[in-house]
Amino acid sequence: MVSRWFDSTDRSKKNRIMYLTDFQHGTQAKNNLEKEIKTYLETLDRILIDDVDFTKFQQLILEKVREFNKKHPKAKPKSPNYWSGTGEDVFLSGIECVVFKFLKVKITSLHLKK
Repeated sequence: MVSRWFDSTDRSKKNRIMYLTDFQHGTQAKNNLEKEIKTYLETLDRILIDDVDFTKFQQLILEKVREFNKKHPKAKPKSPNYWSGTGEDVFLSGIECVVFKFLKVKITSLHLKK
């Protein structure tokens, strides 16, 4: 029970929303395109992104995948997109060899009770 140890009654600081990237291995990469995408997404694991930068960060990932598609024209191009289903987390879909998601995190100020 958080309320026993923490005092969260100080409402002077606004709650902030951030997203934590989460990279998980999926299936084995089938070709060089998937290997490169998988390696790139792995470098983005556990990055905390402010809500105001979230859309821009998502677009940077899509741009990078388009670059990889051009670099590997013999492989079937990937067309990833984002979806959130019914929850607050956002998933990158369209790249079968990985599970990459953005976990929505509420940053709040909690102070130990004296």
